[in-house]
Amino acid sequence: MKKNKRNLGILLEFGFHEVKKYIQSGFAEKLGRHFNIYWICLDKGNRDFHAYFENVGEGIVYIKKEELFFPFKIELLNKTVRKWWMVKRDYGAFHNSRLIRNHRWKTLLLGNRIVKWIFERLTLMLLPQHYFNNYIFHELKRRNITDLLFTSYFSPFSKNLFFSALHLKVNLWYLANSWKDLYVNSFFPFKNVTGVFVWSEKMKQDYIRFNLFLREDSIFVTGNPTFDVLHNFTPVRPYAYYAKKYSISADVKIIYYTMMPPALADSEILVVFAIADLLLREFPNENYIILLRRNPMHSESDFKNMVFPENVRLTDHYCTFDAKQDMLIQSREGEQEWLDLLYYSSFNMSVPSTVTLEFLFMRKPVINIGFCPDGKRNKKLFQFFQAGYYRELFVSNLPVYKAETIEELKTILVELSCNKHRGESYLGSSCLALGCASDSISEVMISRGVINS
Repeated sequence: MKKNKRNLGILLEFGFHEVKKYIQSGFAEKLGRHFNIYWICLDKGNRDFHAYFENVGEGIVYIKKEELFFPFKIELLNKTVRKWWMVKRDYGAFHNSRLIRNHRWKTLLLGNRIVKWIFERLTLMLLPQHYFNNYIFHELKRRNITDLLFTSYFSPFSKNLFFSALHLKVNLWYLANSWKDLYVNSFFPFKNVTGVFVWSEKMKQDYIRFNLFLREDSIFVTGNPTFDVLHNFTPVRPYAYYAKKYSISADVKIIYYTMMPPALADSEILVVFAIADLLLREFPNENYIILLRRNPMHSESDFKNMVFPENVRLTDHYCTFDAKQDMLIQSREGEQEWLDLLYYSSFNMSVPSTVTLEFLFMRKPVINIGFCPDGKRNKKLFQFFQAGYYRELFVSNLPVYKAETIEELKTILVELSCNKHRGESYLGSSCLALGCASDSISEVMISRGVINS
């Protein structure tokens, strides 16, 4: 540990996303030039997760779940009120938004801005005393933590740490983890945060619009470090390696189909089969091959013994998901294959997700699938297309296409086969800030991170 550096505590909660954000992106390496890094996480007993972080920084500080304080009634009511408030204004609240709209009287009553204001102020007033955790306070104090960086604002773990660290008068930095977070839970409870790092100008305006108590000059548009690895990306393995591995020829056009979590849609594998049949029947000259990537939450055995159409290949699965501990890990080899195949593919098929941004960053079109195996519209997927963080892509000039029926997919494929896909295939400031997010965030933390006194 170098004494001329500040001591930075970084919260880890999710596994998969944090490995990408800090380790594979090079973000932790850059932060390490300016800070002594301590990783702070819940002890979930996962050795693979531990291995990613144990040799980076000054070590891992494990917190036991039993030491945490959990949400109280006013806090939960506040979340409910805010969801109705978002629905009333058609902001695109995510998760069951379609079902919420069916209860108009609740929208009118609970979505009232005065009700929202009352619950918001009550919650802000009670949070500091509820979540101050003496055990965590002393763990941070013992390591002389001067800065705290976290990527979750509605988990009990993040709130226990934030409000305990607040008593130490450290710099408190928040990095947006997901572009959907504000639409799942729009209440950002950390009024006294030093700085908020967001992906885009739109995300900044969302934070301000949903949480008027936040200072605009404390929110910085930096981009997301997870995407830094995509800048000027060069594959590690040649195309020939994957052609041999998955038995594909050199002249095929790869459609990289990325699946949803198993619980979100019925029989998605049958949707893939229907698409494969459409490609063989209607586009025989295009020589399309579907590389099928299971969702990280699938298991290694899912679809393993299934007989696939001749134009579908099941890719290797490098992820392990522990539902009990809520821990998702992907191996280094798996992350490299994901990036290489993203580079070699022609375009992506998926339900709206962060995967879309990764393909757009690589200048690849994206087709969002919203139909059942019979080719008709899937009502369960409605919320994805209507989500406030995502729906603007469909009216932008970006090559993001919505196929709510298999007939719509056919029309889109004709357009793509004629190389007439719309617009430029990169993201501007409205969706994701370009440039190196790791550098931008490090610069702000160093230049503006004067220790509070």
